[in-house]
Amino acid sequence: MADLGRRKNGAIFGWSSLSAYRSGRMALRYTAEMSDYVDGTQRRKSIASALIQYTIDQCSELKIKNLFSRLLERNMPSIRILEKFGFDKWGHMPDVAEVDGTTCGHLIYGRKV
Repeated sequence: MADLGRRKNGAIFGWSSLSAYRSGRMALRYTAEMSDYVDGTQRRKSIASALIQYTIDQCSELKIKNLFSRLLERNMPSIRILEKFGFDKWGHMPDVAEVDGTTCGHLIYGRKV
């Protein structure tokens, strides 16, 4: 659907992407998944906020009414920034992910746009 990347000295240090949710399903045509990433060396510089705001702003033009993101429940920085932008916890899949030998849940955060 839409992608945005931020560059510094030619290298991508952050990106945000919108993807259709269950493409081809008419009932879900107004719902999209947002994915984003900011390089660890570039965090706490308002890059994620700019990327998320840009992505939200694109939703109207793309006729998206529902926006969600999936993340690990231990990813507190992402949870905080999503909540800052009005996202609420829409779902929780307990103990479905394993990272570095530790089991954790997967969350879905969403909002109307």
